[in-house]
Amino acid sequence: MFNPNDIAAASVTIFLVILASMILMRSLTAYARARVALADQLQPLRLGV
Repeated sequence: MFNPNDIAAASVTIFLVILASMILMRSLTAYARARVALADQLQPLRLGV
């Protein structure tokens, strides 16, 4: 029914998709944390003005 090569290619493709999504989510969370830290640093300046 199934060709072993097709199963191997599908598993590799799924693995690459999961890996790419993990890297994307990690970079997005790092970007969000950097924005929050930057906003916290700029908060006293806004309150001072």
